[in-house]
Amino acid sequence: MYLNEVKERVSSWEKSSVLAVKGQGKIALYNDHQSPLKYKEGETANVQWKWIHLPMKSQNRTINKVLVYNPTDKPVKVKLTIRYQMVERSAEVVYYSPSQESLIVHDQNAYALFGGITSQGTHCSYLTTLVNDGDTVEVDYYQMQPIVQFSHGWGLDYEIELEAYESGFFYEWEMKNEDLLWLEEAHSQYHNLLQTCQIPLDDKE
Repeated sequence: MYLNEVKERVSSWEKSSVLAVKGQGKIALYNDHQSPLKYKEGETANVQWKWIHLPMKSQNRTINKVLVYNPTDKPVKVKLTIRYQMVERSAEVVYYSPSQESLIVHDQNAYALFGGITSQGTHCSYLTTLVNDGDTVEVDYYQMQPIVQFSHGWGLDYEIELEAYESGFFYEWEMKNEDLLWLEEAHSQYHNLLQTCQIPLDDKE
């Protein structure tokens, strides 16, 4: 079964995501030019990973999961970076919501919310403006404006530390609706549901 993530989002932005093992290597997981893409797996700097696109009934939501496992006897830090870039124009408003721990974008007549959760919590570094980090693994974070008008892009970084022989996960999602309150409630439901939801690394369904 083929899934078209670009049309599914009904969006005016392009998306890419990168998984990095701190100081050891990184791998591009997804970008909008890879279509269709439902499942991907591999190993980066000895860390085993699986990227899964989870099908949604709603055309205005998308959610992905990354499963990671550290098969070594040393702890490692793993970071998931998600970048968005507007196509042809800028977003009217991009801001970080501390209460929701998410980025919220006003795109013409609708709102879009970008969030996620990991096996170790919800803390996330965020950017309200476009950053082109090129081939580097690290991005130096400095104080961004919490509210940016006419932004050309935004991003989120989630990081977890895996102990020896430990597994973990990242969820990341986006949703779009004219009703901001509806988005915030749906986002909260995702947090409550997914923070305790585990999928074994050897199960890709």
